[in-house]
Amino acid sequence: MRQKVGKCVLQFSVGGSPGSQGNLFFTPATSELARSIGSGYFFCRSTEESMEKCTYRILNPQDAQSYEHMTSPIYRSRLRNRTFEEKSILAIGAIIEKKPVGLVLTQIGSDDNAEIISIFTQKDFRQQGIATDLIAYCLKPLSEYKCQEVKTFYENNRTYSPWIESILKKLSFLPPKPYSLVCRCHGSKLRKAPWLQKSLLPAAFEIFPWSELAEAEKEKLRSCNAKSLCYPDLLTPFRETSIIEPLNSLGLRYKNEVVGWQINHRVSVDTIRYTAMFVREDLQNFGLAIPLMSEAIRRQLYSGQFWLDRATFVVPFEMAAMIRFVHKHMMPYVDHVNESLEARKKLPGVEK
Repeated sequence: MRQKVGKCVLQFSVGGSPGSQGNLFFTPATSELARSIGSGYFFCRSTEESMEKCTYRILNPQDAQSYEHMTSPIYRSRLRNRTFEEKSILAIGAIIEKKPVGLVLTQIGSDDNAEIISIFTQKDFRQQGIATDLIAYCLKPLSEYKCQEVKTFYENNRTYSPWIESILKKLSFLPPKPYSLVCRCHGSKLRKAPWLQKSLLPAAFEIFPWSELAEAEKEKLRSCNAKSLCYPDLLTPFRETSIIEPLNSLGLRYKNEVVGWQINHRVSVDTIRYTAMFVREDLQNFGLAIPLMSEAIRRQLYSGQFWLDRATFVVPFEMAAMIRFVHKHMMPYVDHVNESLEARKKLPGVEK
């Protein structure tokens, strides 16, 4: 069976227990951003219920340990490993009486757009407008940094979904739109999938460990992106290079040329994120994406690390062939299905 799957982003997390703690790291761009608006408190107000003064500020690396428990293990790991070759993280904390009570993390992309990737308020300080203020006051430095747009993604039909939607509406984000299919399953169930055991790769193609790619080949890929490959920045194989997972990050060759990849990242001690899948456009009719993904999953599931038994993968709705594959072949092995939504907001003060 051959499936035509085009440019595809596949995120696949296995495991989920927290990794070890570390320190926040800021790229020079973020440090410059902090200096441009001041590194001290830039907003304060009294909460409605407690009337205690809540202050908000850009965090320094020294603040890390006080805030790490407020975000996902995935982002703790990225911060701990200091891997920001191409992205910057803007972290803003909320403080009441010198006690951290909230955190928002925003990722600044190389395309001058930003994404809110994490928002959290301590339980005893919720329903007081702190989360709304955290997001509101991260928008000002983003505008000053000439970001044109900010976006965020969240799952639909979760207990927190109405809360997020209320905040975004207050801050004049555009109405959310469906973005991706979100599936969760156990590795023990996924191992029973018949397509996972089959080799569907045409004989003319070769799958190889990405760790074996020579430096000369990497430079060639960087230089030829605008020519023959034309892969989008979102699918670059050169993001977060220091935590690329050698166990199952794979490349695809055809006639001695690299024509595709499945790049994964070790985001915590027991978690692998399947980050980017790409196949050259003129070869997409050969049904290469599914064998590439299957081989990566096999190498992870049969690695002997049996505690990696939970899987979450996300497939954007625009990847129609992959969506069809999920519905037709993966649903018997999925425990929970949901959808993620995307909300966007244009930032003021940016010359178009």
